[in-house]
Amino acid sequence: AISVAVAGGFRTGVFDVRLSVTDWWRPALWCLLALAIRHAIIRHDPFPQRVWAGVRRWWHSPDTRIVLPIHVSSRLGVILVGFLAVILIGFPPEAEKRWRIYDNDLLDLPGRWDTGWYLTIANEGDLFLPTAKEDDQQNIAFFPAYPMAIRYLSTVLGRQPLWTGVGISVVAFYFALVYLLRLARSELGDEAQAVTAVMLLAAYPFAVFFSAAYTESLFLLTLLGAVYHFRRNELWRSALWGFVCGLTRPPGCFLSIVLGLMAIAPMWDSARRRVITPPPIGWPAIGRRVLAASAPGLGMLTFSAFVYQLTGNAFQWTMQNQAWGRVYRSLDSIVSDRFAFITNNGLYNYASTQTIDLFYSLA
Repeated sequence: AISVAVAGGFRTGVFDVRLSVTDWWRPALWCLLALAIRHAIIRHDPFPQRVWAGVRRWWHSPDTRIVLPIHVSSRLGVILVGFLAVILIGFPPEAEKRWRIYDNDLLDLPGRWDTGWYLTIANEGDLFLPTAKEDDQQNIAFFPAYPMAIRYLSTVLGRQPLWTGVGISVVAFYFALVYLLRLARSELGDEAQAVTAVMLLAAYPFAVFFSAAYTESLFLLTLLGAVYHFRRNELWRSALWGFVCGLTRPPGCFLSIVLGLMAIAPMWDSARRRVITPPPIGWPAIGRRVLAASAPGLGMLTFSAFVYQLTGNAFQWTMQNQAWGRVYRSLDSIVSDRFAFITNNGLYNYASTQTIDLFYSLA
């Protein structure tokens, strides 16, 4: 209701169902009606009181006190440095023709690189031109979980898909850090080392993408969530996170291998290097764990089924990655190409013209 009052109404489709909200008072009325019915049925724990109690628990949580300062300082730092770079250094001449959403450089700051592809999916859906060439880039190479979240959340966030994407990334990264802290704490058994792990993740150079309208934050959150809950044998939660992980990025399906190894770990006696039969937790429990471990792969197959309906080839999304040069190359050719470039052009030229490649090489 607040969104409609401030930014105007919206019309959108949810699984072929047309949803139209153009007057603020209608959702406000439905909200009040729902609260009245709930209060008539259940006279204890009113909703505002429950929300306030939840916020207080979150604020006083030890995890919040550790993660929140690291998260806020690193995310604000990225945006501040990016904006200072734009206003103090500026853009190279060839970047003047870049695509823009806002005339304001601060508001347009996240509008870079693959963000445009995610916004295209969020605004127009997955598109495929069968007459295009193999090296023509098409948006079905990108998985749907993140752009679909942008599509539906932006309708109630002032129809600002770019900054809705940034908001999803920043919030997802916060919860990813919480999961990492808990996982590191249980694995390492040392609070200081767990906090160090969180700080390193938030501060390493490519953590800039956790503040961008990119899939990295959501992918990290779903991956860590799936592993954390699997370790606690909370299989339904793990399967849900894993399924979304498989819908977020192409490598997400490989999480099934990791979870699968974790699922059969009770069957393996590492001291004697032999399989224990029957397993100490029972075959039904092993079966449930394996089934939960398959969720990331099922997420990828779900998207593949959609792509099959769209293109006639379930794995057309893998072929589209060739348009970005994502093909297998042997390790020796990767090394020899860079060595030849440095030999012919010099190290300074390599560092100044292929800076991102240099960072990858150093890592």
